[in-house]
Amino acid sequence: MQDQGDPLRIRLSRTPASKNPEALKAIVDKHPKVEMDQINCEFVPHVVAMVSEQKIVFKSSDPTPHNVNVTAFKNQPFNQNVPPNTELEKSLEPENRQITVACNIHPWMKGYLMVFRSPVLRRDRKRRLF
Repeated sequence: MQDQGDPLRIRLSRTPASKNPEALKAIVDKHPKVEMDQINCEFVPHVVAMVSEQKIVFKSSDPTPHNVNVTAFKNQPFNQNVPPNTELEKSLEPENRQITVACNIHPWMKGYLMVFRSPVLRRDRKRRLF
């Protein structure tokens, strides 16, 4: 397991005022689903950014069982087993805060999701904001 150091803190600095339907359509057409895999008892990638029109697919490529425990504010929380070499597909609504993803079988496993309304994102590395 890799040392994660300081935890990544993500928050939406402000909701984008502009809409870009062409960019949104292009993203969803090219990538209708995003994936978060469980490999070597880690969530890969550790952080996923997506738009609400995309679906999230939680996978388990490990030979050992895992589960996906999603703690959200606007979205209904869920806690589901993901046996080896299986997938779990979900739709999520936008949130202004990060969504924590954990595996209760392996308590050191944590990942994060950000679900956006708009495909327009900017990352401020200094303040660690999207």
